[in-house]
Amino acid sequence: MYMQLENQKELSEKLADTINLEVIEPIARVNRAYRFAKSTPVCDRYVLCLVNEESENEGENLPALKKLLYKGSSLAAAWFLADETGMSFWTYYEDVMDNHDCKVHYSEKCHDFHLEEIRVTTEYVHNEL
Repeated sequence: MYMQLENQKELSEKLADTINLEVIEPIARVNRAYRFAKSTPVCDRYVLCLVNEESENEGENLPALKKLLYKGSSLAAAWFLADETGMSFWTYYEDVMDNHDCKVHYSEKCHDFHLEEIRVTTEYVHNEL
């Protein structure tokens, strides 16, 4: 009986980790990039390119799903950014889909995006239940 409960707990933890890392994190990361691009328009192309570039280098359990979520949510963000900034959606589309040399879009102001990413991914959030 104890062994069965332990296996259920492990399965539950593995499922929660998979959902968090493979489904929620790509959408949340693109959302952070979108919000940063809105507040720092000079970095819009850089951050959209960057979140997709780095997604190809990560270890994944569900690689096709994670890549689809990054690309899909980035294209949705690009659509709304195009409306906000006046930049062509197709320019953003190219940055999302052909994301091999993101540094050409880098500006010193874009460094804050990296600081925000470090803060979000390393800071422990304590919640009282």
